[in-house]
Amino acid sequence: MGVIEGGQPVVLRTAGQCTLKSLCHKKSRQKVANKERKTIKAASRAIELGSVVILVEEDIPLGAIALLGKGLGYVPTPAIDKVGARLDMKLLTNKILNQSNINLTSKSRPNQPTEPYSIPSKLRKNNYSSALPSSDDVVNEAVNRMKSGLDEKLRRPPRKRAFTFDYKALYDSLDPELTIKALSTAMDECRENWNPYFKQWMLKLVDLSLRAAVGMFNESWYKQKRGVPTGGSLCVQIANIAVYYIMRDLVYSDETLMKHIKSVKRYIDDGSGAFSGTKRQFGEFIKKVNDRISCHGLNIDEHCIEDPGEYVAFLDIQFCFDGDGNLKTDLYVKETDSRSYLYYGSSHPNHTFSSIVYSTSLRLRRIINNSDRLKHRIEELKECFFSANYPKKMVNNVTSKVCSMERRIKSHNDSNSSILVPTSPDSGIRVISTYNSDLRDVVMNLEPALTASRSFSSAESSSGLGSTQSAPPTKKKSLFNFVNRTGSSLRKKLVSPTTGQQLFFITKGDQSL
Repeated sequence: MGVIEGGQPVVLRTAGQCTLKSLCHKKSRQKVANKERKTIKAASRAIELGSVVILVEEDIPLGAIALLGKGLGYVPTPAIDKVGARLDMKLLTNKILNQSNINLTSKSRPNQPTEPYSIPSKLRKNNYSSALPSSDDVVNEAVNRMKSGLDEKLRRPPRKRAFTFDYKALYDSLDPELTIKALSTAMDECRENWNPYFKQWMLKLVDLSLRAAVGMFNESWYKQKRGVPTGGSLCVQIANIAVYYIMRDLVYSDETLMKHIKSVKRYIDDGSGAFSGTKRQFGEFIKKVNDRISCHGLNIDEHCIEDPGEYVAFLDIQFCFDGDGNLKTDLYVKETDSRSYLYYGSSHPNHTFSSIVYSTSLRLRRIINNSDRLKHRIEELKECFFSANYPKKMVNNVTSKVCSMERRIKSHNDSNSSILVPTSPDSGIRVISTYNSDLRDVVMNLEPALTASRSFSSAESSSGLGSTQSAPPTKKKSLFNFVNRTGSSLRKKLVSPTTGQQLFFITKGDQSL
């Protein structure tokens, strides 16, 4: 910085600063140009293959053609919309403040009549102006913490590493008395309406099943000295309940120990999740966990953690998180897997072979969350079927059908009523957020504070945002209902840039494309 005769400060830029700025602009232009070239190439290929047929006289954007060429089962993953996330938070905090004031007013003046008519929530226009503060200081503090928490997450996106772990000799290490205690706790917490005599009867049956683990060798009978039966009819359920009981009591309940664990999932003795710390910190975490659970005979002997973008194997899936924290999944095939299938010339009904192709292809469709990786794995699978003498036409038809299907992760209600009429959400404050937003984590962290406040602690609120009157008094319900906004990026590409007319509209369930 220099000073001229008039006393005004002047910033003097060096040649290095100018070069760095021009280099950044050049890289940005190259990135945009590469994206445009890929879009043009994908759109041209979609037109050549006939996967997209234009039946209107409008100038359809190349981005829309390229996107439609991926098939109707393709769900685009948009980048994090920081502005949209902040607007979603603004709407949510306004709802909380307004509802808090309504609840407090109804409690102070219970005989005051309510409004005879109000506009349905789905027909109301979004109002982003700041709502009036609540007279409940706890609610105001929670709202401010929600805003600051989201801003912090948007400023520093976490780098998540994928990890897996495995318990050593789980069934042989579980104490039968501990499993009975875990089962009793699970029934008390999850099956409150069960009769106490029925619970005792079930516990005695489980105890009998565990003590009935006997075997015969050299005409002598042997009784299992420790652990629970492996391969028994109840072994999987008992092991799951017992391990969760131990982990919840000694590991999951410790916020300091779990501060770097963003998510953890487990199937019996195999576990996986996302870790935001370093590899060294993960090793220390596993060591502390083993120190706590060793008193119950459990031990995590195998664990693996990789950097973002590097896959780890969990059962028949391998997954990782990219630099933006997005999940990437792929099929995991062991080196010893020959991938040989039933020979086509064997004596079986014709539908058996097509069913094998369909089921194996559908398995890939459900595991892999990227269309390009899916097509690559499908081509590998097709070669395996061709080696088993399967007809190419049949294999191509079945795999093409599967690739065009939607990838359903969540369970669906198959009743006719749920298909024709959408199910109404439970009572509560609706949290509408864009895909891949950090809004849910911030809100859930502050839900206990809001639930304990004067505004939302009573179950007698007229709005029904706490526990509803139809629910049991001991049943605790969530204060919020989460709804993901989907398809916004695709809808923008399917609107004519000149007339603003919508060119396509595809509806599937609650998601509109």
